[in-house]
Amino acid sequence: MSDSSAQQALLPQQGRTALYVTVGNPLRSDDGVGPYIAAKAAGVPGILIRDAGERPERALDWALELCPDRVVFVDAADFGGRPGEVRLLPADCLEQTTFSTHRLPLPAIMDWIGEETGAECLCIGIQLGSATLGEGLTPSVQRSADRMVGCLTAAFAL
Repeated sequence: MSDSSAQQALLPQQGRTALYVTVGNPLRSDDGVGPYIAAKAAGVPGILIRDAGERPERALDWALELCPDRVVFVDAADFGGRPGEVRLLPADCLEQTTFSTHRLPLPAIMDWIGEETGAECLCIGIQLGSATLGEGLTPSVQRSADRMVGCLTAAFAL
């Protein structure tokens, strides 16, 4: 992974539950990185992961149901990095950095979840290389996604 703060945000913390919410549209190339990660991590024991698709507001229902300590959003973003670069994105700069195909802005959803549940909300962005119509990730984004899944799988195997 590119950013050590993103890796720290991704990994589980002792005694705290995390809900991972992936966001994106698999029909828009790299915007589908979130659903790709959710599909690869689904079924790994201990990982609470849900794919919100193009509707990240679904996370509110999941957060209310599961009562996690943290909600970690994983989404494609355009923050001017190298394709596949992974960064922890501060909430105050999400409006300017994310590539948004969502109906509701992610910062508003994160604030809403925090207020309703007390959960810490974080966003990990993966720099997209392409958002053109079509299925499949570009190679650099897929490598980063596979590394993230590997980190999660290894962390939850302990």
